Amino acid sequence: MTQAHPATHLIEVVCPLCGSGFTKEKPRLSQILSLPETVRHRVRKCGDCGFIFLGPYLSREELESLYSGTYFAGKSSELSEGSGLDYEIECAQVRLSKFERTLDDLVALHPQAKSVLDVGAATGEFLDLARKKGLATAGIELSQWASDRAAEKYGFKFSNEPFETFSPGEQYDLIHASHVLEHFPHPNRAASKIAELLSPGGLVYVEVPFQFNAAESLAGRAGVWTRPFSTFSLHHPSFFTPTTLRKLFDKHGLSAKSIKCFNWDRHGDAPTRRSKKLARSFLKLIGQGQIIEGVFEHA
Repeated sequence: MTQAHPATHLIEVVCPLCGSGFTKEKPRLSQILSLPETVRHRVRKCGDCGFIFLGPYLSREELESLYSGTYFAGKSSELSEGSGLDYEIECAQVRLSKFERTLDDLVALHPQAKSVLDVGAATGEFLDLARKKGLATAGIELSQWASDRAAEKYGFKFSNEPFETFSPGEQYDLIHASHVLEHFPHPNRAASKIAELLSPGGLVYVEVPFQFNAAESLAGRAGVWTRPFSTFSLHHPSFFTPTTLRKLFDKHGLSAKSIKCFNWDRHGDAPTRRSKKLARSFLKLIGQGQIIEGVFEHA
């Protein structure tokens, strides 16, 4: 629903987090994503709860193209024009130590945990580590290509249905959702499903990018943001801050045990350019980071 509001700088687009009808377009944030005027997608911010989101989001056809094998394998696609990434090499392998630490932290917080669900299980690396620690594992992954790779490498059989309709008939002691929540245009549906699938006393680990953090915002204002436009400018409809992440899970009866910020170097992919090192040092100095992680309990 889009309608002009008497205050011309406000546009009535329903906020996906709180349902407020009034949100404001943020041109500088759209500029950070290098969104050209020729695309209909713009970054907006809710005037009531402060949630930042992309509206309107991609069509179903665009989403299906985005989450094909090209998203993970780094091959060119109709939407990305060659701007993919090799997930197994550039992401999964360098994050193994981070996955290990996450599992250790969750088990320490919930020693009675016996099962774990990985939402956005990708090519199976996290669940392979979880299985080695004695946990019963389950995964859901939208990409058939990634699921096939997980089956080939580790013998996993993941569900490929949308998370909102996922109904395994059981609950899990732990849920892992790393770089997943930002892909949901309706975050309340995702959080509600997490609460439904999490056993009483269970824990969910959530990791999302801290887009439009202080360093990004300063770079955008200075006009030095040079990332070219691609599908990867559009693949996140939801942009969280520590405050809005807490608000989302509070709404669904999941209380925060911890919310922290950190930089990409904790995943093992340390910065190579001096500008990245400076940005990360600046964020650390002011208590921000490029990534937000939270652990929430189903009390």
